[in-house]
Formats: sequence, structure tokens, C-alpha cells
Amino acid sequence: MQRVMVLPHADLCGALDNQPLNHANPPTSAHFDAPDSRSPHLDWHYLEALADGSAEFMAELLQIFITDSQNHLSTLRVAIAQGDYSTALHAIHQLKGASANVGALTLQAIATRLEQHLHHNQIPQAHLLVPELNRALHIVQTLSYRR
Repeated sequence: MQRVMVLPHADLCGALDNQPLNHANPPTSAHFDAPDSRSPHLDWHYLEALADGSAEFMAELLQIFITDSQNHLSTLRVAIAQGDYSTALHAIHQLKGASANVGALTLQAIATRLEQHLHHNQIPQAHLLVPELNRALHIVQTLSYRR
């Protein structure tokens, strides 16, 4: 049986944008929620519903998401370094959408902020958020392995 995935468009940026990032205390393993709860980094309930309860499909979705996100993040870094903000905007927009599609809430919120900085030509602020994106993606990857 072939699975067909319909991914909803989730726009959480209004609720998440107003939460400040804590640069002084980056997340550690102590900040991770149990894998079966709604984590600020990964909404397991949403992902489980998306995968129709299939742990195998959830793992597959997360692996694809992580691989694609690493590629988008790499493209973003290179584009910002080269001053190619059109490509940077495209990469961050893709990362933001993919994050929403799998319930990666923190990653989506950071991507939303970075996208806004790029839209407003606030390049130094955008550049400062790239390590936050990397950290949030690493946390999602760690959480996916714990599941």
C-alpha cells in the first residue's frame, strides 16, 4: 500500500515570533521533553497524527526532513556569505515550511525570524540566527534518535 501524504500549511509564526531566543543558555539535553510529549522542538502528537500512528513512517519523515533541512541550511549559509539574499530567502522559506509540516516548532520560529530579517535587509541579525537554526535542527535530530 502506497502512502500519500497531504501536508497542511501551518502558520505558527504569530504565536512563536514573540518568544525571545535565549542566546546565553542554549538548549541542552536537559531541555528535551520526553519523546511522547509535545516538545517545544518537535510536536510528537502532530507528527504521529501525520504518520497515521506509524512509527516507521514517522522515522522516515524525520529522516527526510533532517536531510533536506541540512541541505537548506547549507544553501542558506553559502548564500548569506556570498550576499545572495534571494537564494537565502528561498532556502529559509523552504526550511520554515518543512519545519511546519513536521511540527518542528522551534526550528520554524527561528526560520520565521530569519526570513523576516532577510525581507527587511537586516543581514547582521539574520546571520546571527544561523547558529540558532543549526542548534534547533541538531536537537530535532537528537530527539528523532531517542524515539
